[in-house]
Amino acid sequence: MLRRIGAEEGGEFKAVASGTLPSGRPVIVNADGTVSLPESVTGGNGTPNTFSGGNNANHNGMSEVGNSKFVIAYRDSGNSHHGTAVVATGSGTTLSYGTPVVFDSQDCREHVVVYDSSTDRVVIFYYGTGDSKGYAIVGIVSGTSISFGTRVEIEPTEIGDGSGVFDPVNNKVVFFYKDVGSNTNYGTYVIGTVSGSSVSFTTPVVWHSNTTRQIAAVYDTTNSKMVVAYRDVGASSHGKMIVADPGASSLTLGSEQTFASAVSYPHELVDDTVNGKLILFYANASQQGSARVITVDGANKTISAGSELVYEAGSTDTTGSAAYNTLAGKAQSMCKDQGDSNK
Repeated sequence: MLRRIGAEEGGEFKAVASGTLPSGRPVIVNADGTVSLPESVTGGNGTPNTFSGGNNANHNGMSEVGNSKFVIAYRDSGNSHHGTAVVATGSGTTLSYGTPVVFDSQDCREHVVVYDSSTDRVVIFYYGTGDSKGYAIVGIVSGTSISFGTRVEIEPTEIGDGSGVFDPVNNKVVFFYKDVGSNTNYGTYVIGTVSGSSVSFTTPVVWHSNTTRQIAAVYDTTNSKMVVAYRDVGASSHGKMIVADPGASSLTLGSEQTFASAVSYPHELVDDTVNGKLILFYANASQQGSARVITVDGANKTISAGSELVYEAGSTDTTGSAAYNTLAGKAQSMCKDQGDSNK
């Protein structure tokens, strides 16, 4: 017997199990009223192939740009850690790559890639350690190639822990980040307008006046809002969220919301367009891979968080990634399993 999910607070309902359910394991309530175990990915995996010439490529960022194409931005250890990008094309279970292109000839880190569908451009946000500044640069994809405009300075000092979204209402790119130098690690955002091969930005705005880490942002299409999750270091590293109304030159922020009154390291927020919810993937206080369903109240700019589902009981890294498959109506999380030789 399961407690009812829905309008009634009391009562119970019967559900038919899909498969054998082991004792004590969390379950998913399916659309047809059955319950089943969370799924894992089995089979159908393509063969890993190289896009960086065998070199270590880290501080990666990636975004889909349509037609089974993706732009990957990374730090190329085989080329003096220069900021580099490559176009990947998917076909079935295989990926092919164009020629990598250097967009900044200095040691570049903290890459975040945002696709602006209104201009068919990508904006790469990053931190250049050579001059210790935060930058953005516009990339133009043509087939399997990518070319770049001129980089634009966002911050005169270090930035990090960033996440970006595209605002389809105002056709803007919005970047949320930790402002290391100018605002002592405060959560900050800028709004960018892409034109041709260039991008211009508003003045940076502080949205969280405390040390902010592990930022994950998403555009909530159901409510036409932006939602940002983060670790609030100044509040015992608890997991927090803020809901914001998009705007052409500024955001209207709701009040700070708590999704977990415990140490939390957000990985990614994904937009569950099928169910009108958000799904948050994060590492909990024990650094276990965890997830919660987030319901957004758009009118009041508040959230309610479902119970924590631990999908990886071993220790995971405090960073990770996730994506949503609209055809399958499912989300997939990817993380490093420190409890299994860092696989």
